[in-house]
Amino acid sequence: MRPRAEGILALALVALAATSGPASADYKDSYKQGVEAIEKSRWADATRLMREAITGKSAEGETIRFYGQRFEPYLPHFYLGLALFNSGDCVGALRSWATSESQGAIRKSDQYRTLTKNRSACEARATPAKPTPATPPPGPDPAAVARASQAADAALKRADDAARAVTLLQNDPALSRVWNQDTALGPAQERAKEALVSARAKGDAGRRKPDLAQLGEAREAADRVTQQLETLSRHATRKRSELTAARKPTPPGPVPAPPTVAPTAVAPTRGPAPPELLAGARAFFGAQYQQTVSLLDGADRLPGRARAQALMLRAAARHALYLMGGEKDAGLLASTQADARSARRLDPQAAPDPQAFSPRFVQLFQQSR
Repeated sequence: MRPRAEGILALALVALAATSGPASADYKDSYKQGVEAIEKSRWADATRLMREAITGKSAEGETIRFYGQRFEPYLPHFYLGLALFNSGDCVGALRSWATSESQGAIRKSDQYRTLTKNRSACEARATPAKPTPATPPPGPDPAAVARASQAADAALKRADDAARAVTLLQNDPALSRVWNQDTALGPAQERAKEALVSARAKGDAGRRKPDLAQLGEAREAADRVTQQLETLSRHATRKRSELTAARKPTPPGPVPAPPTVAPTAVAPTRGPAPPELLAGARAFFGAQYQQTVSLLDGADRLPGRARAQALMLRAAARHALYLMGGEKDAGLLASTQADARSARRLDPQAAPDPQAFSPRFVQLFQQSR
């Protein structure tokens, strides 16, 4: 080989030695500096240095001498994952640890425990949290629901009482023949029954839900039904009076003034009738039986024959309430019989008019001793 060629070859060999020697050592330096950065919690520097080391050599497992007698395994993927984990990049950390674990060297290292511990924590962070179910809106105040339910029940009970009073009038012999022909009686009763069924359904639905609005609608509907039935009762009472008067022959002479209460229902008293007696009679013949009992609560204090008439009316009202309640209240029946006995003791001639009182009450009064 000529001298010039030999010189060129020597220079090339020197250049190659100058570039290849340090390059093979660069990844080790990066790795050592990266581990030092890890130990000092300089995560960004550690990330950069470990990536440089991996670029130089990706395979893990080599033993690296740091200084003196300190030798450490070459685990750049593990340490890159550790730096990323502490930087908040769980996705990158899991990817680096997966590479490290697939190569196998980490499994023989004391650092494997750190990998598995931090991987579990990182997986928990990376798993998206389940959406918190929407909190349902709070329901109505239980106390308000209880009050609304009680008000609806009370209104429905009033409507039921009014309906039973109408049924008693419907069964009256004087009215039964014309009940279905008069649009203000039979047909009006059917409409009221349908409205009462609807009101009761609203109340049931309002209690199940619970729904204050529906409970309020049930109460209002029941109140309207009660008004309809009370109007029907007043019409039925007037109709019964008309039919009773039409069946009786008119006596000769001037036409008497219309009585204050139903004809022949209450025998006349001497002098003006007490206001309590008149009010009680109006309530009774208006099918307001509970009100009759309340108005005649002081019947025992009335004077003379008015006391007997008031007791008879109170007995009739209590008897009607007893029948409307399904004939189950023994105490109410006993009060009815006591009033009837007291009336008969005060006035042995007192007797309820069969045209104004129900046959069952007439029989009860006559049997009272």
